[in-house]
Amino acid sequence: RNTTCAPCRCENGGVCRARPGQGFDCECGADHVGPTCACPRCPAGQYMPLPCTATSTCVPCSVCPLGAAEACLPTSNSVCSACPCIAGNCTFNGGSGSGFACACASGHSGVLCELASCSTQPCRPDTTLSCSNTSSAPGFACSCRAGWQGAACELRAQPCDSGPCQNGGRCENLNAERFACTCPSTHAGPSCAIPLGSDRSSDSSSSSSS
Repeated sequence: RNTTCAPCRCENGGVCRARPGQGFDCECGADHVGPTCACPRCPAGQYMPLPCTATSTCVPCSVCPLGAAEACLPTSNSVCSACPCIAGNCTFNGGSGSGFACACASGHSGVLCELASCSTQPCRPDTTLSCSNTSSAPGFACSCRAGWQGAACELRAQPCDSGPCQNGGRCENLNAERFACTCPSTHAGPSCAIPLGSDRSSDSSSSSSS
């Protein structure tokens, strides 16, 4: 029988607890879990894929799908139910150590399979010179072609990225190749490098360069 406190509906005898301004929570019985208590509670070593219904069945953690952390419903008895492996299958090991082990997909390593090697082709091919494997996350380092940056060389570099404006000048990207420096009152020049009052000072405090 459903227990209702608008706008929520808790199933299988669950009790609705209103949370002012934050919706509601369902307090489920011993045999059910889930936001509305609709899912059967799984035994240790198994998890319940979401969304679930009254006829859904528990699935062994060893077949937890890759990247399914958000689709797996944690239970109180199994760490595998949360699918902690980032790029691998989780195997419940009876509570020994961390309680689970990750069998990583090809090209991945680490306790949680969090390291991706260059064999997974993580770098953008048309903007990358080379890829090197590393021992720290994300597991690879991309060497980018001129004008590109980012972990996978996926971001086009902007003129202001190199910090061309000196002495506190503010840089503005005009296009992919040109920038403009707005200089403080004490300096001038294309990069705000000329102290005002010197023989090479400029009358303008804002200038551009290509």
